[in-house]
Amino acid sequence: MPTQMKDKSKEEQILRCTKRIAPHPLAVDTLLRAFMFIRQNPNEEKYRKIDRTTAGFQSALEGKPGVMDLLSAMNFIRSNGDSGNYSNISNNNQRYIILERARVDMALLYLGISALEEVRKSEEYLAAKQSIQFEKELNRIKNGEGSDSATSEEDEILKRAEYISKLPTEPSGGAGALMQISLGANHKIMRKFDGDDILLDVIHFIGGHGSAIPEKILSREWCLVDLNQYPSVVLDTELFRNKTLQFIGCWPSGKLSLQPSSSEWREGKEIGERVDVGGSRGLGAAPSSL
Repeated sequence: MPTQMKDKSKEEQILRCTKRIAPHPLAVDTLLRAFMFIRQNPNEEKYRKIDRTTAGFQSALEGKPGVMDLLSAMNFIRSNGDSGNYSNISNNNQRYIILERARVDMALLYLGISALEEVRKSEEYLAAKQSIQFEKELNRIKNGEGSDSATSEEDEILKRAEYISKLPTEPSGGAGALMQISLGANHKIMRKFDGDDILLDVIHFIGGHGSAIPEKILSREWCLVDLNQYPSVVLDTELFRNKTLQFIGCWPSGKLSLQPSSSEWREGKEIGERVDVGGSRGLGAAPSSL
């Protein structure tokens, strides 16, 4: 029978729990700050007491895998605020999570801080952190703030209108290819294009929803990922910007996702390979070697 977490050594518990928290950057950062404050101020009760009802706890720590197990390994316990009324950390009826002064272990704090600092270097943490920053910046742009804080709402409207004016006529009825583009986690835009319309037309369509986005795509800060391919691949917008949708395989339909670029892609390195560009998805398929 597998050994339960509570039966493992404190060191193993801490290392395993911090790795589980890695995909949740806000939780990692919050716990790291908390442990550092405790190490620097072990006699200050306010740094050793966590109120589960606060918005900060609920947004950063509530429900995140590994958090409660890590706090337990660091000797935190549950309390309702009354002196001496403590319980196991798994008791969800208690409002507070506290670390009693007598249970402060500097060696555990050192280990917890070191483990979290290592997690902040991990690919999981960095990718999740980048995704959060991407969503924040994308929402700012979609909300009409443009490419910088000095861009007025009127300027942004004009820039978006300019992108829209460059679009080809949308096919009517059942004609054309339906392009679906995900702009972040919760926003999808759709439009029909003809097979001989080009990828740059799609980028202009995206620009109609945020004027700063096309430049971020073309500069490789952000990228368009082709979800029609399996596994999905990054579209080389520099190479394919003037190629037809039929040529690049987005016919009779296309699904793209706007995403933050990896460091390799930003530096101009190819990631993966496109398989039969335009291949079985459309007429006049292009060869895979261009």
